[in-house]
Amino acid sequence: MYRNRLQGIKLWGGGRMEANAVWGQGINPVMVGKYDSTVEVVRNTVAYNMFDPAFGERDYAFVAGYPHDDTGIPARLDLTLSGNIFAFNTGPEQGGRTGIYLGRNVRLLEERENVFFSRDDEEILAVFLGDRAISQSEIADGTWARLTGQGARDLVAEGWDLAVRVGARGIDRKGAAAGAATVTHL
Repeated sequence: MYRNRLQGIKLWGGGRMEANAVWGQGINPVMVGKYDSTVEVVRNTVAYNMFDPAFGERDYAFVAGYPHDDTGIPARLDLTLSGNIFAFNTGPEQGGRTGIYLGRNVRLLEERENVFFSRDDEEILAVFLGDRAISQSEIADGTWARLTGQGARDLVAEGWDLAVRVGARGIDRKGAAAGAATVTHL
């Protein structure tokens, strides 16, 4: 899914999003959980979004359980995030939010082995933890894991020269084909 200029993938009422590359989108490249549901997001790459000012305002690259437009009440969302890459989704100098948003009624069933490299100070806004902004350093030092009981083997690209090749098949930690992109530590 690329260069749609607006939103890329929406799973509003539940489902599974697996092995996709989402890049070049405008506002909110991925939105899940508008209605009470269970959503699995596994082995996807959400990268290089919201760069072109003509594509719309800057916001989160991944939104889960945002308050409903009509009622203002967020859906109850059981969420699995596993083996994804969230990287290069603009930067603070370009304005606006660029990390991921997890709403008030999100329950993490499983969150592990994700790579985060979009925003140093707020990679994750965890509203379910009282509007807690989670920085890259808090992912790296285990704070996120302590707060949620999740985050096993999550990575941040802190101190790395990270390259994401969209469209290439990735290799997981066991050497099997693993998704829609490759992360290279240069």
